[in-house]
Amino acid sequence: MDDDFGCVIGVAGRGEFAVVASGTPIVHLDSHRLLAISGNQQNRARFARTMCRRWKGLTGVPYPDTATVADLARELLDRGHSVEALVVGYNQAQPHAAVSCVGPALPRGQFLFGAAGRGAEACRAVLRRGYRDTMSSSDVIELVESCIAEIRRLGVPGAAGEFAVQYVDRWGAAPVGREVRETMAIYRQMALEVLKSHGEGGSSGSA
Repeated sequence: MDDDFGCVIGVAGRGEFAVVASGTPIVHLDSHRLLAISGNQQNRARFARTMCRRWKGLTGVPYPDTATVADLARELLDRGHSVEALVVGYNQAQPHAAVSCVGPALPRGQFLFGAAGRGAEACRAVLRRGYRDTMSSSDVIELVESCIAEIRRLGVPGAAGEFAVQYVDRWGAAPVGREVRETMAIYRQMALEVLKSHGEGGSSGSA
């Protein structure tokens, strides 16, 4: 997927880790902070270059949280960078993972989940319904996959393409491989089939 304003999704689990999904390359600002950008290719590339350059030049903030990074990104938006983005990361100074949003109409602060770009509203609805404070990393990855499935179901432009998924925690960031995601999808489908069969064999008083 390389569509203008394709959807980007971020979820933090239990404050211990976070997962981000994007149809375009995910930018590593450093070992613990990721930037997923929604916008046309030229604007994304320009925004990513400028953010990386500014980030490397930032001094005096050794362990910034995602909100600090997002504030830096908003300064660039004010200078004509037409994008929306998510900053997803793990703050080592006050250990926790969080998601921050960057965009003219997106809220400021640190959040447990967020989405930007086309299909973001549908993703937020899935996230609001499915998010739980006790979610494991596999639960969070499944929730992100559910968001992707929903925008594909709705026919959101560009959503049919491949999404990159990355994970970040106290040890740093790493990609979540396609094999892992496919295996999880198989187990999820098996679990749904078991639940369905139990429901069919349940009492007549069930809904």
